[in-house]
Amino acid sequence: MSLPPSKVIGCDFSGTVTALGSAVDQSSFSPGDRVAGIVHGCCHSHTGAFAEYLVADANLCFRVPNTLPLEQACTLGVGWISAMQALFQRLYHDDNGPVGSEDTLLIYSAATNMGMHALQQARIDHPKTFIIGLASQRHHDMLRKFGADQVFDYSSTSVVDEVRKLGRDVRRAIDCHSEGRSTVIAAECMLPNDGPETCPAKDRRRLIRSLPPSMISGTVPQSVRADEWILSYTALGKPFWFLFKHYPAMPEDYNSASTYLKNLTCLLEEGKVVPVPHRLMPGGLGDIGKGFEEIRAGRVRGEKLVYRVAGEVDVA
Repeated sequence: MSLPPSKVIGCDFSGTVTALGSAVDQSSFSPGDRVAGIVHGCCHSHTGAFAEYLVADANLCFRVPNTLPLEQACTLGVGWISAMQALFQRLYHDDNGPVGSEDTLLIYSAATNMGMHALQQARIDHPKTFIIGLASQRHHDMLRKFGADQVFDYSSTSVVDEVRKLGRDVRRAIDCHSEGRSTVIAAECMLPNDGPETCPAKDRRRLIRSLPPSMISGTVPQSVRADEWILSYTALGKPFWFLFKHYPAMPEDYNSASTYLKNLTCLLEEGKVVPVPHRLMPGGLGDIGKGFEEIRAGRVRGEKLVYRVAGEVDVA
């Protein structure tokens, strides 16, 4: 099934401001400013990121530091917002669990865009938290540089036992993959060494997903709550459809996202946040379809694909 010609896909972007709308605070941006942000791709004819020009909400953009290439800035959109939603609108928003040296956070698929951002931001805001990353072994060194205390290969048949042997009380987790058995594996890693446990509902361990619970394959342990999930589209502040379900506008998510993105400029300037690895693809706007082919073939791991819509790129 193909999209109607009026729909433009793509959510993450960076570029230069050409004009400001009448409702935009004129002190926030000026024509010529280098900015990046998020839009709702595949929703309208004027908002998709895979285009030479787009219309973006100024509250969902951030100023790109002069020292940061635009190719890197455009990797800080949906993944960043998703990580912030999982961390601060879920796990650390209304949870009375430990925060400090006793706190342990587990991130499944830590080498995804969302995972790498969650790892960095968790390390900034909770420097004493013990962070466990699950990802392919080839990404382990990178995840340690981003702040992971321990990393494990999620494809290993012994990964659950390896994590449990740490003896940590894992009360919080994020599943950045959220398909197949990923949630079940992450939840089993959270249990103590002696295996299954029973506890009151208010004391259950919490695991935040990046997709609806209906996509879980397998049975999640009773003592782990895994029915909470985030969806970055709620950050856009407008109603939308996703997987045949209608979602109302969520002003709180919109306001939070605006704050998260505005704070990014300072974090980048101070070097506290580093853009995730990216691969600059050749061909420009006309060859974006080849990027989707790379993804479908499983050849994109631990990186973001980036296109310059203006044209060719020397990748030799």
